[in-house]
Amino acid sequence: MFENYANFEAERQEIINYIDENNIKGVIFLTGDRHHSELTRMKTAKGNVIYDITSSALTSGTGMHNEPNSFRVADSMIGVRNYAVIRVSGKRKERKVELEFKDSKGKSLKKYALDFE
Repeated sequence: MFENYANFEAERQEIINYIDENNIKGVIFLTGDRHHSELTRMKTAKGNVIYDITSSALTSGTGMHNEPNSFRVADSMIGVRNYAVIRVSGKRKERKVELEFKDSKGKSLKKYALDFE
């Protein structure tokens, strides 16, 4: 079994329900220790978008995992040593979030503009 929040269905649903009940916008979870990186995007029942940025591993071994993730952004799995750079810009109501994964030498691997609509 893989280690992730999906293995704790009740707790996972509780936080998703809380986000919907309080209409919280722009939620991003930052996770690691997975020995790969990926971007996950899900839309809740009430239309709120939640991202999970998994960033690892820069110094330990890496690997491609075959675990199912129906929310994984297409082609976002990275199985080499890498790190994430997150840029937040713009005024309060006009925030933009950009994500870039870079390899251990700083070379850009993938870039994303996060869309919360």
